[in-house]
Amino acid sequence: MYWSNHVDPAKAGDWRHPRPVPSGPGVPIELEDTLIVLTWNDFESFSAVMAERGEQVAAVITEPAVFNTGCIMPEPGYLELLRSETQKHGALLIFDEVITGFRFARGGAQEWFNVMPDITTMAKGLGGGFPVAAIGGTREVMSIIAEGRYSHSGTYNANVVACAAVSATMDLLAEPGLYERQRNKGYRLASGLTSLAEAAGIPVRVEGVGTVFQVWFSDVPIRNWRDAEANAGEAIFTQWYREMLTRGVLFHPSHLENLFVSLVHTDEDIDQTLEAAADALAVIARTR
Repeated sequence: MYWSNHVDPAKAGDWRHPRPVPSGPGVPIELEDTLIVLTWNDFESFSAVMAERGEQVAAVITEPAVFNTGCIMPEPGYLELLRSETQKHGALLIFDEVITGFRFARGGAQEWFNVMPDITTMAKGLGGGFPVAAIGGTREVMSIIAEGRYSHSGTYNANVVACAAVSATMDLLAEPGLYERQRNKGYRLASGLTSLAEAAGIPVRVEGVGTVFQVWFSDVPIRNWRDAEANAGEAIFTQWYREMLTRGVLFHPSHLENLFVSLVHTDEDIDQTLEAAADALAVIARTR
């Protein structure tokens, strides 16, 4: 079910105790009582909920880094807290790695942050562009399917073409040094954009991990989606998008999406992007 995704902050209420808000029609409102929605990077609220209701919590579901709202990284210790508290209370920890999976490490965000969930959902990067998705998990969890205690069925389960795409993609991503090279390109681009914006006098924060990041036009940290709603400078981002587009650089027009450095981007692509950014940021600086 689709809940509390970029909803009106007023409807969600107090950030310390958000109210679950359905993100579209057709979602039974009765399900609200089965959900607890918390603010990302809020150590105190999560600890309080688990102390009070931990034995009732079946699972904690989260992106390991919030790439569904630009790029909002977990603060040091946050994922570790989710892991320790779920283990303490017998709840499952589920990572949504649809965006983070295979983007900046072959083992996804769980490899990068060294926090292992009980269940992982994957898609997008798994099949190199083919329509494919998968779930994985610990032996204890996945044995429920393997032993037939739970039926995981689907029309396209184990589709031959999709599986071939996954196999070929995984072979490609196993190339030694591949991720290191692409992350370095991403870091060079992110660092260059930061320096160019600072030189132009434009407040900016570039957040992400190498091959996935976002440019926040903000002079304050973005710790969660409410911060992004309030401080991420959507109007400046839109101008930035348009100025870059006229210079031949295309990325997603929303400030709540991501900029990706793919495996086919070269050092020359990074150079050309930074050249375009220098011009675009200069225009923005003159019109602010």
